[in-house]
Amino acid sequence: SNIAFAAVEGGKLDAVKYALQVSPDLNVTGPGGATLMHVALTARTTKLSPDVIQYLADQGAKLDAKNARGQTPADLIARGAPPEIQTLYANILKAHGIGVKTDGQVAQQ
Repeated sequence: SNIAFAAVEGGKLDAVKYALQVSPDLNVTGPGGATLMHVALTARTTKLSPDVIQYLADQGAKLDAKNARGQTPADLIARGAPPEIQTLYANILKAHGIGVKTDGQVAQQ
């Protein structure tokens, strides 16, 4: 839903929680096949929020979904996200058993 994408872009955890109560599909896709996690990690358009990223992961957002260009959220995070966000996401992926190459790409299992 548009409200969930707007909430994630704003980086406000309370707004994200509310939006997901209204429309609980964590893996809904928006323009270009982007998921909420893609949007949460797109530094050029989103107010990056470690809390939002962690919350989406904890709630079961698909971490290796591909958008229309075949990019995973990890592919997007390598483009301009600060190191602490990159480290957070790498740790989330590891905790979920998804390998990451050193260039930020998701390793194929």
